[in-house]
Amino acid sequence: MNCKQARDLILTYDADDVMPSRFKKDFENHLFYCSSCQEYKVLVKRQSIDPFKDLSREQVPSEIWQNINAEILKSQKPVFQPSFIGFLEKLKRISFPQPRLVFASAISFVLIMLFAARIFVMDQRYELAQKDSQEQIEYSAYLLDDAEMSTEISEGYGAALEVFLLAAL
Repeated sequence: MNCKQARDLILTYDADDVMPSRFKKDFENHLFYCSSCQEYKVLVKRQSIDPFKDLSREQVPSEIWQNINAEILKSQKPVFQPSFIGFLEKLKRISFPQPRLVFASAISFVLIMLFAARIFVMDQRYELAQKDSQEQIEYSAYLLDDAEMSTEISEGYGAALEVFLLAAL
């Protein structure tokens, strides 16, 4: 233990004679060997404890203690409750002047959200259908281009053979 730690213990615990047992042995060893901390302990006692030693203790009226206790109880946070139970307790404290209005508002909100979700989904489907339509148009154009090329070719050698075979039938 160093002097800083010992002086902190003097101010925190030793002045009130409430030194925790886990510090007591090291603290007493340090004081036994350190004259500076011994002087500091005497100085603290002389300046902060001795001036109040001869004072008599005044009796505080009981109603002051009751008021203090009531304020402490008001300011204390409630014991942890599961979230659902806490939610129900908070819901009980809320007063709704017109429950029907609140219920109608909640239903309206849910319906609006469902309608908005449906519009979003339909918009997504429309975009997908447009994309598919564009791909189909491009594919059809590709096939038509091939068909035009094949008719140009068929007007050559293949057409004479077709005429000959059809005439034979």
